[in-house]
Amino acid sequence: MANQLSTYTHKQFFNAPTVQKAFDDVWKGAGTQFAVSILSVLQGSQSLKSASNKSIYAAAMKAAVLNLPIEPSLGRAYLVPYKGQAQFQLGYKGLIELAQR
Repeated sequence: MANQLSTYTHKQFFNAPTVQKAFDDVWKGAGTQFAVSILSVLQGSQSLKSASNKSIYAAAMKAAVLNLPIEPSLGRAYLVPYKGQAQFQLGYKGLIELAQR
């Protein structure tokens, strides 16, 4: 199944039932909104569009586990392209939110 998912487009990958279930498990039912926010971030970055689904998923799951949205306008967590792969970057607002929890 993992090999099959790696050939999908970003939209197909993040709408796949296994990916949706993983996000729903972490976000307690709000996984669809999180997947939509990932696709929104990808639309705004040509560098991220060229990153692999696996690296985007791994970076997004780090944000999901910390319960941080990845919308750049919120400044809590970011998906950053680095050498053709997506990486998780914690924003200063996310750091403050985690400290307050």
